[in-house]
Amino acid sequence: MWFTPAQFGFGDLFGHLLRRFSMLSYFHADTPLEADFAALAHGSRTVPVHEPELHWHDWTRYSSRQQTTMHMGGLLGRFELRGEDVEPFRPYLRH
Repeated sequence: MWFTPAQFGFGDLFGHLLRRFSMLSYFHADTPLEADFAALAHGSRTVPVHEPELHWHDWTRYSSRQQTTMHMGGLLGRFELRGEDVEPFRPYLRH
């Protein structure tokens, strides 16, 4: 899913992080990630984002496998998370 800087929230980032952690744990640690995915995903959508400085960035790369130029894009930047709302997510975040 594509987001504009104004649409993007912590839940969007955290959902992707949680899926990545789960896959890494399963394939590289031979242990499924033990977490309440539904509760974490739901809770992450309520965490406010402070001082967002996000912008869209387009780039291209060449795919040797597909023998073509790939047009890609995504959000770059930073934002702050504050307060107790972030506590359930701290084990998954590096600060």
